[in-house]
This record gives sequence, C-alpha cells and structure tokens, in this order.
Amino acid sequence: MKVGIVALYWPPHYGGAENYIYRLAKSLNENGIEAYGITPTPASDTRDNGLEEIVIRIGEETHANNKRDCLVWFHQVYEHIKDNNYTHILVNSPLTKTAHPFTDHLFIALESIPNLKIGVIHHDIGLRIRAMLEDEYAKCEDWEVAAMVVEDEQRAYFENPSALFTIEDAYWAFDSPLYFKPDFVIGNTEWSNRFIDPLDTVPKFVLHPILEVDETPIKQNAGDSLEQVNVSMLNPIYHKGRSYMADVVNAYSKNWTYRVLLGSYGGEKKEFMDMIKDSWAIRDGRVDVQKYVEDIRSL
Repeated sequence: MKVGIVALYWPPHYGGAENYIYRLAKSLNENGIEAYGITPTPASDTRDNGLEEIVIRIGEETHANNKRDCLVWFHQVYEHIKDNNYTHILVNSPLTKTAHPFTDHLFIALESIPNLKIGVIHHDIGLRIRAMLEDEYAKCEDWEVAAMVVEDEQRAYFENPSALFTIEDAYWAFDSPLYFKPDFVIGNTEWSNRFIDPLDTVPKFVLHPILEVDETPIKQNAGDSLEQVNVSMLNPIYHKGRSYMADVVNAYSKNWTYRVLLGSYGGEKKEFMDMIKDSWAIRDGRVDVQKYVEDIRSL
C-alpha cells in the first residue's frame, strides 16, 4: 500500500487543512503505511517545513492561484503518480471544490491509471449548503431539523426530470466533491460529510490523526507575554463563525476583553472589523487584534 496526498498547500503552510493532511501522512507512516504529500509548496529557510522525508515537492514554481500554472502542475503530478506505484491517492481541498479551475483534468488523468483508488479529503461545507442550513435554522432554531430539511432538498436535485440535467449537475449544485467521482471520502467531521452524498453512494470515513504533545516551551510574540483575555478567536472568516464572535464583542451588557488573531491570510479582516467598529469594547480598548503570533499555543 502506497498513499499519495495531492495538495496545493503543505507545511510550511500550517492552516487547518494543511495541518490535518500533514498529521495524516505522518500517522500513516508511523503505522507502517507508506504515505507522501505531493505538493508545489516550496520549503522555507525560515519556517518549519515538517518532515521532508514524507513530502515530494513537485513544480515549486507553481502559483497556486494561477489557472494555467495549476494545469501544468496537474500534468506533473499525473506523471509522478503514474511512474511511482501508488495504490491510493487522496486529493485535498481546495482542489475538491467544484469551481476550482481545471481540477476535472486532474481527476480524469488519475482515473486512467489502472487499479488506482482515488479519494477526496473533505473539510468545509460549501457556501450554498451553509446558506441553506442557516435559512432553515432561522425558521426552526434546531440544527438537526435544519439538516434534515436540507438533506431532503438535496435529494430533490436528483429528481430533476430534464434530460439535460445530470447527476454531476446535482453534485455541482451543492458543491459536493462527489462531482469528481471519487472512490471514497475522508472527512474530519460527521457533520461536514453529511451534506455531500445524499444518496449514500460512496464509503465515507471520519479520521482524526493523532495530536502530538509538544513539550517545547511556548514562544511569545516578539518576546512579549500575551495578557489573558476572556474570549479569543482565530481567523475571523465567515465559515469560522465571525458573526457569532461579532455578536459577543458587540454585547453591551458584557465588560469582557477579547483577542482576535487574523490568521495567515486574514482576507476578511476588514469585514469583521467593520462589524465591531462601533462597539463599546473597541472604544474602551478591550479588543486586542494580533496579526501574527510566533507560537499558536501562546494565544
């Protein structure tokens, strides 16, 4: 058994998805299964690159946001996998999003390799399903009832009588990675797996790679100690619940202190700051906004 994990991002990127697949590859190797990350992410001289023996860095000149670069990289990945006796390939987000340019070329190429099992790693529910769930929750204030209603609506997609409407169209409609016809799905929660395969057509697994206990001393940001606060939030983006954090910060009845770490990308920080800019917490200086901490445990 030989497993490859195809991922645009790998350490030294340490976002949630990157951490998950890195720990997954490490856990597999520690349990006697040969596994490698296959990525264009270059190593860094100044950051933690993880274990280099479990990563194959192909096409390090690739710009992940460049469509044509990705198309070239997919071909390089295909050639590597074809020539190196992999038995299982896992494809990580964002390549599993239906709107990602050219990803279908990668899956079509992989499907041409004899006896190769192809899986996807699923992390986050798509925007369409999130919106549907939130709309239903607003009506009933019960997430389980909202989930069942949304599942019924998803199954209805497959009943479209039009000859022009395919099963792939249905999966595309709610941003399911099953659009790419994988053999199986690995997810990090039962909840996120719940809304991608309403007809229950492929095996789905939820894996929690072992979290290691890090005994090294906690490093503080620039040598300064972070003062304790009542509530902290990491990366205030939409699908991590920024609106709930904003509600807490804006609550006039509380006199709490807050810390917000903007995250490695911080692409939605302006929207979040606009949501709390008129709060008493901001006026009183009770919101500590951090762009970066050297050691996440210090947060």
